[in-house]
Amino acid sequence: LRPLITCRTLGTLEILVDGRAPPRELQWKKPVALLLYLAHSPRRARTREHLERLLWPDSTKPAHALSQALHTLRRWGGRDIITPVADQLRLDPAAVDLDTDRFDRLVASEDWAGATELVGGEFLEDFNPRQTAGLDEWMQAERDRWKRKGVDAAVHCVRQLLDAGDPERALRAADRAAALDGHSDAALCAQIRC
Repeated sequence: LRPLITCRTLGTLEILVDGRAPPRELQWKKPVALLLYLAHSPRRARTREHLERLLWPDSTKPAHALSQALHTLRRWGGRDIITPVADQLRLDPAAVDLDTDRFDRLVASEDWAGATELVGGEFLEDFNPRQTAGLDEWMQAERDRWKRKGVDAAVHCVRQLLDAGDPERALRAADRAAALDGHSDAALCAQIRC
């Protein structure tokens, strides 16, 4: 039976393997960055060349570094967690449980309170793999995107709770939106409504 890797990314990064703390080598930053980047990529796939340039741009042996990261992920996530498909490496969606996927499902079902509860802070807060320009740009774009989505869910949650006559919980949701983005007009308006 394949292990399930659970990743909490909406706030401080937390990784679990079958519900338990991950082994030390699965906490190394480059394998984790590889896993998370593939998990948030279109069709959960990227070319080897793209991954090498993104994660190891200054390395004299980026192919070797990628192979080492893949070995680590396959050791703890199963041999088929990442497989070659044509010229790409593809992450098996069933091998990884992402809070961002749960968030999107909750939003699709209009469970605004559930989605808001998942957001514990900024996307990959305090996660800093050895910096590369491409990875930094990707992380900032994802942080901006998930900040907007988190604020939007919290504002919807405020409306839903106020309509249900629960101003105390609505204010907590509005405060959560403001904590996520202190410059958001929508979050400020939600606080004022409460």
